[in-house]
This record gives sequence, C-alpha cells and structure tokens, in this order.
Amino acid sequence: MNRLKRITALDPAGLYFENMPSIVRLHKEDAEYIEVLHTNAYRFSQGNKELLGHADFFANGGKKQPGCNDKLIYLESIRRGDLKLGETLPGCSHKRSLKYYLETLINQSCNFLGIACQSYKDFLKGKCSCGVNTESCLRLNTPRPPRSFNNSYRYYFVTSSSRPFCSETLKVLMSVQSPPTEELYVNGYFNITVPQSIGNVNFLINENRKIQALKINKQHSFVVFRSTPPPLILPIKRLLISWHHQPFPCYWFTTPRVTSFMIQKLSDDKNDTPQWFCAMNTSSRDVKYVRSKTSAINGNSYEKGQILVPCKN
Repeated sequence: MNRLKRITALDPAGLYFENMPSIVRLHKEDAEYIEVLHTNAYRFSQGNKELLGHADFFANGGKKQPGCNDKLIYLESIRRGDLKLGETLPGCSHKRSLKYYLETLINQSCNFLGIACQSYKDFLKGKCSCGVNTESCLRLNTPRPPRSFNNSYRYYFVTSSSRPFCSETLKVLMSVQSPPTEELYVNGYFNITVPQSIGNVNFLINENRKIQALKINKQHSFVVFRSTPPPLILPIKRLLISWHHQPFPCYWFTTPRVTSFMIQKLSDDKNDTPQWFCAMNTSSRDVKYVRSKTSAINGNSYEKGQILVPCKN
C-alpha cells in the first residue's frame, strides 16, 4: 500500500491513545514524513507526550504555553452532556498548536526553529545548538525535510505569549568571577543592553527576572528569547551588562564580574557564528552600586554596569 507523503499532527490526543498499539494511533510508518507539534502533553492533559513522528516539536517544553491560564481538569471526569451548546473543552495550550501552525502559513517572517535536544532542561541551559552544518535544527512546517529520518527526534523552541508568537533565540556563554575573599554565590540576575542605531536591544539572562543564586568563578550557559523589536543586528560593537543584585543575608553586596561573554543567534543560517566579548573594566571599584527603581524585585535592588567589547584575536 502506498503511504501518504506527509502528515502534520497538531497536539494529537493522548488520553486513551498513549501506550496503545500503533494500529490505533498515529505512527511514523503512516506517512513518508510526519511532523508532530506538542503543546499540551503531560499527564491528564489533552495532548500526547510520546514521540509519534519523524520530527516531534515541543513548543515551550510541550506542556503549558505562555499566555494560557490552563486549569487542571481531569478529562476522564467529563461526560457527554457536561458541556453547553457551542462550548468546547478547556485547553488554551492544546489549541495553541493550531495557532502556531497557522502562523507559519500566513507570516513568512515568523519561523519556529526547533533545536534537537535530549530534554527541555538541557535546551534552556544552552547545551544544544544547530551544529556546524545546521543538521540539528529543523523548522516547523518545513516544505521538504533536509534528510531522511530513520529515528524520531525531539525539537524544542520557545514562543511569545501573543501573536505573532515567534521569538529570536540567543545562546549566551558567560564567565563570572569575584575576588576570593567574597562569597561563592551571587543573588540576582543580569540585564544586557546592546546599543544600536535603530534602537537599543535589551534582554534578561534570567528568564522572567527570577532571582537565583549564581555560582561564581564558573562559566554559565543560557538560552535567551526575544520577541519585541528591534531585531538584534550582528556583529555587535559593544554591550553593557548590568548586574541587578537582590540583597539576601548570605549574599549581601557580593560583586560579580563578567570576564568573558559569548553571544550567538541560534538559527539555521551558517553565517550566525559566535561573537566573543571581553571586559573593559575588571575591577569592582570601576562602577559603584546604584539603586535601581525600575528593577526592584521583592524589595530593594541594586545595579552594577560593565562595558564589554569584542575580544582582540
């Protein structure tokens, strides 16, 4: 029997289909190429968390989508007649699969680039990239897959909370140091500013401004997502790193310094290569702490600025 050329599955049903024989559910043998978009895949949700196709895309980890206030509803408890006429099952995250796919059709500039990775946690930590020949990246709704698929792959990407949903994905490596007399951890988050003629680009290293204890004298890897204009233009001439310190009993006034910084667009463009930056000022005395009214979180917050320029070869 001749197989279908292609199937695109939008958050296929999980309840009563997971762990079932392939004859009663979607299977990668059903077509020459099957791409699956997961947006609501976890226990008791409407989606399916299994790998069902040749390329399985997990948007925002594949569980809950930004901008959705999904309530935990056990679908097994819903019976015929429970819903009113015209009412649909709850599931904002489940329905986002259709909206993301439609965006690829009507907005050519919006590309959901999936990056192959073992887990969403590793993806957020910047452990995965497109590779030298971009072989580890694949766009959702790719007209012609670039290679044959003998195995199933997990691809991760992040969206914004509203249309057009697409975001710019950046990988950041940074080395953070501090004098040996100070603490081993710092408490706060970094803000990056890139001056550009079309407008400054700002983004946070810690997602959603979450305060965390960051270990010093170590290189850290992050993935950063931007969804607001203007776009980041490479190469970058200089950037400003501001440390937003959150006072905490064990980390009071500990001063982190960034000694090296790498930024790279995660894309399938081979020209998007890493760019390395070095610190102009390495002494904690160069810039004093100043109170930052706009960055206060859970009380007082302090900001320290540091200028970085491209490293000389």
